[in-house]
Amino acid sequence: MPHRKSGGMLRAVSSFFGGSFEEPAPPSKFTIKLTSYRNYQATIRLCRIGQDVLLIRELANPYEPGAIIAVDHDDFELGYVPKDSWMRDALHEPAARCKARIATIGEEVRGLLSLTIEVQLAGECMRERLYADYR
Repeated sequence: MPHRKSGGMLRAVSSFFGGSFEEPAPPSKFTIKLTSYRNYQATIRLCRIGQDVLLIRELANPYEPGAIIAVDHDDFELGYVPKDSWMRDALHEPAARCKARIATIGEEVRGLLSLTIEVQLAGECMRERLYADYR
């Protein structure tokens, strides 16, 4: 029997019986573990699972060009989308839209907390802001 793409057999059977077949939609939500969470522990300790977060393009960041930072509803910083994440490229598209929420709060070594967010490529247009070094 020849190799068929996923869904090929369903399409053939469905057509045979006069039905229609729709390809399954690609996943619309993706999870990302934020980086640089060590710097934002006080804010992370106040977070809760399911809380909405904003993803913002951070312009002119001298340490990480193309950075995307996650902030809470009060603009307190929570961490960054990793450099090597394909999501970062998707969020830099001119018409990119997204909404995000906290999926998990995990404990790392030495009691540090980390955040994993769930991102949906829909919703509001991406915001931008200039990088500010508060150190």
